[in-house]
Amino acid sequence: MQRKCSSVTRKSLIVGTCVLIGLLVSLPFKKILLGVAVGLAVGYILEAYTPLFKKR
Repeated sequence: MQRKCSSVTRKSLIVGTCVLIGLLVSLPFKKILLGVAVGLAVGYILEAYTPLFKKR
């Protein structure tokens, strides 16, 4: 049985994953705030354009 996740859960997973990736990438460069901000921006961009990819 497969559970269907709500749109809020899907959006938070996309944004949260991008923020964590940005944090991990920025740790060696000691630019943590910049990495989190870029990850957050990329996450929101991906979250906004994901429904467009599903419609095709």
